Amino acid sequence: MDWFTEIEARYKRKNTILIGQDSELLHPLDQACKQAERQVVVLWGLDYANRLAQELQPRYPDASIITDVVDKATCWAQGKCKMPEAKRMILDFHAFAKTIDDKKDIALCHAIGQACSVVHTPTHALGLPIYQITAMVHQYGIENCKPYIQKQVDAYVETLQYWVIHKDDTPRTWAKFLQE
Repeated sequence: MDWFTEIEARYKRKNTILIGQDSELLHPLDQACKQAERQVVVLWGLDYANRLAQELQPRYPDASIITDVVDKATCWAQGKCKMPEAKRMILDFHAFAKTIDDKKDIALCHAIGQACSVVHTPTHALGLPIYQITAMVHQYGIENCKPYIQKQVDAYVETLQYWVIHKDDTPRTWAKFLQE
């Protein structure tokens, strides 16, 4: 089944998540993440977490957790806080998504949470597009979303390649577990 047929089928079934991690659409990103250094995947994930948080924050101006979760994940990646503290905030952020009624914003919250979780393990990388693509279907509608989704998936790979090239452009501190 092609990737869009998969999305349509999940949409018709009213699934919460509209694309699977084994989708052919995500295969190029999956391969690129597997080939990239772990620090690159972390930079990519935190970059997207920050972008999505900046998009979401204006709709929930009293919810500081939206940007705080990205800050905490960045702190964790830098070795300035420990995993339990960051994990707790990420889990609290996923719980925050349950307080929202808008399907697009719920999916964006989970995309941010998955992007922040890339610090823990690169296997969380596909969680970001899974949820962001779901948000895009809710934003543009099933009839109109396909070109936006394809463009976004291309952008994921391009952004990862950007970080491959520019990883060392800015001096950073890294947690010991990310220096290996």
